[in-house]
Amino acid sequence: ESALEKVNKALRFNPNHIEALQLRGLVLFLSGEMEKGVRLLKELYNRNIDNREIQLKLDQCQTTLSAFSKGRSYAKRGRYREAVQQFTLATDERALPLPSGTALFCLLKTERAESLLLSKQYKEALADCIEALESQPENAEAWALKAEIYMCLGRAADAKHELSEVRRTWGAENFVIDEAYRKANFELKVKKVDDELQQLVADIEAGVPDKLLIDGKDRYASMNRSTRDQSERRHQSTDRRAQMEKRPSRYRSFDRKTSERDRKSGHRKDKHEGDK
Repeated sequence: ESALEKVNKALRFNPNHIEALQLRGLVLFLSGEMEKGVRLLKELYNRNIDNREIQLKLDQCQTTLSAFSKGRSYAKRGRYREAVQQFTLATDERALPLPSGTALFCLLKTERAESLLLSKQYKEALADCIEALESQPENAEAWALKAEIYMCLGRAADAKHELSEVRRTWGAENFVIDEAYRKANFELKVKKVDDELQQLVADIEAGVPDKLLIDGKDRYASMNRSTRDQSERRHQSTDRRAQMEKRPSRYRSFDRKTSERDRKSGHRKDKHEGDK
């Protein structure tokens, strides 16, 4: 039974219970429904304007909501460092204390991690992602973001390994997880080709042609395969064009023979009519 269900059960017995109403607003706020939580707390405060505790919680929630909204606004406009500052303000001492297991804690950490990533503060972004996943281990968006950070740090293999573990458990048919896994796998393939090219350049600069001709034949076979395939396709295409060019010549020959027969046939017909 969730905290919100327990609060609603208490309110069914006493709809005007102040502590229960306040707790309901806070639970909604911490679950990520910030605007709805603030609205309930504001309505409660207007009915109990002398209650200092309700006023304190309302002020804290409004501070968090305001900073979070500004952070998202900055992020949408590409002002990522300013977004990070606002997301940080959403968790300072003036804001509502956020228990680590709540949805809002995970949301704030993930949002700040994304802005840190886009401002190229990769280690800080990774730290936020780890905290978010400790809070909600099955948060697909946080896993995808962590994989993206890994790839920016040159750790695509770690991203693929962790996502494969997630796919074997709860993320087997999760679209976000599958897309992140495919991206990490592709990044690894690109890195492999880059490494092979760098090795090829190093071998050429070292002046070891025998090695390139003998060992290099197998080492770079995969790199040359696509070139051979393209050459074969071009050769096949040339053959098809040659065949197409031959076919009209047969048609033209057939047309010449037909027209010759027609002329002879017409000549005999005219001569026959003249004899008549």
